[in-house]
Amino acid sequence: RLESTSLPKFSLVIKNMKYLITKNISLHLYKNALFYAEKCLCISLTHDINSISDNIYMFAKCLFLNKEYSRCVNLIQKYNVIYYNINFLILYGQALFNCDDYDSVILYLEKDSINFESQILDDEQNNINSMHSIRHLLIGKAYEMKENKQPAIRNYLLALKNDLENIEAFDILINHQLLNTSEKQKLLSTLNFNQNNCWLYDYYQSKINDNIFMTYKSDVEIDLSINKIINEINSENNSKYRRDNNIEENYN
Repeated sequence: RLESTSLPKFSLVIKNMKYLITKNISLHLYKNALFYAEKCLCISLTHDINSISDNIYMFAKCLFLNKEYSRCVNLIQKYNVIYYNINFLILYGQALFNCDDYDSVILYLEKDSINFESQILDDEQNNINSMHSIRHLLIGKAYEMKENKQPAIRNYLLALKNDLENIEAFDILINHQLLNTSEKQKLLSTLNFNQNNCWLYDYYQSKINDNIFMTYKSDVEIDLSINKIINEINSENNSKYRRDNNIEENYN
């Protein structure tokens, strides 16, 4: 039994619990992870005050992974950490959306005063842009569920503006036929692709044109490999045909 005055021992216990949480999440054992996350938070409330926010987030995340969306919402509300950082806000919004509470998704995520940029370092800018992209995606989906088309489209476009790699936002715009042909082309022209994601331009163009559109060398190589497989199959079939003919001739 651990004594309440044994702070070093408690710190080791919490460290081990965090390891078990991460381990079980990686193994998709979400109920196990939830058990340890809850205990970790309980201990930190009295013995590890500096990491309470991290432990609240981990507990909320485990609730979400276990599809206990209402408990996740209630936990974040209980500790008043909705706007503590953008990670809490996004998790809160995702839980609300899965509770079918679309009005609350819009209310909390569309708040004008949201500004987390002052809290981040320069090397975290890409991450904050990605999180804002997810925020706008959730708002857009909430508006669309309420059959409010124009603000839904606006937020999907903002999602792509913040992160052009947000495939879900792009696919919704195209698959749900929310843009006309000229609007689709205009959208594509406004996205700034770089060397690492320029292959996405081909995918987006193919979705817009509703056909296969390949321009880059990697795509040509893939196409050649497919042709090679087809040729090998044809060669095997020809060889089998010749063998069958030889057997038939010998038999006759």
